[in-house]
Amino acid sequence: MKKLVIGVVIAIGVVALIVAAVFYMTSGVTQAGDRFFAMIRDGKAREAYQTAAREFRTATSEDQFLAFLKSSTIAQFESASWSSRSISLNVGELEGSLKTSGGGVIPIKLKLVKEDGVWKVLALEKSVAGLVSDSGSAAIPGETELITLANSSVMQLGRAINARDFSGFYHSSSKIWQSQTTPEALQSAFQSFIDQTLDLTMVEGKSPNFSEKPSIDGSGRLILQGFYPVQPSKINFTLKYIMEEKQWKLVGVNVSLEEAPPAARGVMPPETDLVAMTHGAVSLLARAVANNDFTEFHRSISKRWQAQTTPDELRQAFQVFVERKIPLNVIDGKKPEFTQSPSFDKDGVLIMEGQYLTEPFRVLFRLEFRNEDARWKLQGINVRTKEI
Repeated sequence: MKKLVIGVVIAIGVVALIVAAVFYMTSGVTQAGDRFFAMIRDGKAREAYQTAAREFRTATSEDQFLAFLKSSTIAQFESASWSSRSISLNVGELEGSLKTSGGGVIPIKLKLVKEDGVWKVLALEKSVAGLVSDSGSAAIPGETELITLANSSVMQLGRAINARDFSGFYHSSSKIWQSQTTPEALQSAFQSFIDQTLDLTMVEGKSPNFSEKPSIDGSGRLILQGFYPVQPSKINFTLKYIMEEKQWKLVGVNVSLEEAPPAARGVMPPETDLVAMTHGAVSLLARAVANNDFTEFHRSISKRWQAQTTPDELRQAFQVFVERKIPLNVIDGKKPEFTQSPSFDKDGVLIMEGQYLTEPFRVLFRLEFRNEDARWKLQGINVRTKEI
């Protein structure tokens, strides 16, 4: 009997050590989650958004994030209680509840990733409140979640095309689709996009227009149909999702580009197009600097410029930004301000000069675009920062 008691005590001690180890290893994740909600509580929602993972900010614009907060009581955050926490490689997950200053409790799930050695929020899931059908069928998500789903899927596909590597896109899809295809088959399906260097990541920071009302078909698939009104081509999409492990997972995708009419020399694009072209070019540069990899940026520029330079030469040209780790992504969610009216030079090159009114520094730019195969392609770029 005495030995049994000792055995029980030892077992309890081992369990206590395991629990303590789990709490220690996940402390960075929980602290990151607590800080994120504390910033929102302190009226720093925009700053909280900027601390989120790149993929979070790609899939959800700042305005969408603020609208989500406005529609909930998360801004009244008082404390968090995490009932479940886990880490697998560079991904952490938290599940628990937020207590609000009004005495409410909000069930919440967080997924975080480790970027540049820091835990950052990748996804945030708040349980649906109000009347919920018990029919067992999934409900159509709210508009914010629908936009997030579309943005995430098209951006992941765009990155796969740019990288000529569909393994990440494949593993992000539903298990049933994975059982029906391979990364190689997906790449083959989009080979024409790769051959033509079509860049779907131009949708970054934009919201789709749904041409058909989102619906769930008889097989339980969520269908999203719409387009991104980007320049120089409109990107049409049909996305299909199924519910797997309480998450909508991609089970089918159809994307096509609707060519814009060829731009004649001297015919100025509308302002919305000029803004989209500017933001797309500077955003790609920001990502290249942050990743110290100019391969994707090089593929996006005009064929004439590609023939004159290499990704390594572009990286050398912006080496000071890379070495000083200058965060050009401060432009995310901002609109460029043109300091001079966009104009054409004698060779028909479109020139735009302006700035982003960002903090803690301004981002100044001069961009040159050449019309190439009915698309405006970057021909030259000069970016610098100016202390406020």
